[in-house]
Amino acid sequence: MPENFPSSIPDENDQRKTPTVSERVALAEAIAERLGQRKGQRTDLVTSGNITGSDKGDTRDIAAAKSGLGSGKTLEAAQKVIERGSLPRFKREW
Repeated sequence: MPENFPSSIPDENDQRKTPTVSERVALAEAIAERLGQRKGQRTDLVTSGNITGSDKGDTRDIAAAKSGLGSGKTLEAAQKVIERGSLPRFKREW
């Protein structure tokens, strides 16, 4: 950054919020849809945006990794939590 650049101007990356789990799940689902069912297809010939044909592995694993969820198992667990809503309330029995 140049010396005469004002330091009081906030950087746009400092302003950006971290995506929630539900936002990451929605992103992973969109990525998975864009990747499609790749079984039996030559992935070395197809490229679309930032999702390259050189990605190897299960669609859910690739989508989860690109959305920041890590693995396909984490994505599935997050999808279940979102589908079921919050945790059930436990009934107290005295």
